[in-house]
Amino acid sequence: MKQLHRTLSLGGFATRHKKLMIFSSILGVLLIAAVAYAWWSIAVWTGIDKNYVVVQTETHRQVDSAIALPARTSEEKAKKRAALEAVHDFNSKHQTICDVPGSLSWQDRFDTVKKTQNECKAVLAKLVAVDHSLMVVNGYLHDEKMFAELVAVAGSGLGDLDEATWNETATKWHSLAMKTKDLKTSKAFDAILQRSITGTAHLDSCWQEVLAANTAKDRTRFQIAKDELSSTYGTFKDITQLSNDTFNALQKELQLDYIALAH
Repeated sequence: MKQLHRTLSLGGFATRHKKLMIFSSILGVLLIAAVAYAWWSIAVWTGIDKNYVVVQTETHRQVDSAIALPARTSEEKAKKRAALEAVHDFNSKHQTICDVPGSLSWQDRFDTVKKTQNECKAVLAKLVAVDHSLMVVNGYLHDEKMFAELVAVAGSGLGDLDEATWNETATKWHSLAMKTKDLKTSKAFDAILQRSITGTAHLDSCWQEVLAANTAKDRTRFQIAKDELSSTYGTFKDITQLSNDTFNALQKELQLDYIALAH
């Protein structure tokens, strides 16, 4: 009987001990999980606090380099486009710098965390503004290049007023007028495009008048048409000036956003 009682007592102790061990194990797991969550939480917020500063600094450096590049020749403009595109690619990879896992979002009620999140979002807004401005400039340079290539094919200048090449030159300008009218460009290039559509259409009609006057053997009509053609070629200087002014204005907007990024 004593042996049985001892066995039952030992059994009860073992059961209680087992329960205590299970409870301790669960408590240990929960404690480890809590510590891990705390460390992970700190790592996430510290990472955000560090990353947005790194992205801000690097974007500012890249934009600074891109703005400093000259843009006088087609080769220089190509390099500037490539530099601006590189900044855009860099920014695109860091649009989620302020994102946090859903399991940490509740922590934004804490002042320190809220401060970090607000500062990150403020920087991200500046990055978005810079990215928008640089892509406007880049899009403009792309459209300018596209139109310049079309004009280069048609040729320009009074040297085209050679009877042996009149028909060929007139055909080129007619083709340019049609292609210019159908061009799809960015909003930033719209003013230049509209001026170019008018200018190329006028040149096309001038060339047609030159050919018609020559065919009619009407010297007076031909001279008037030739003078008008020469005058119309001159309007392309105005288009070039408008293009330069527009580009400078767009780059100035980029510079303003770039300056704001540093503050």
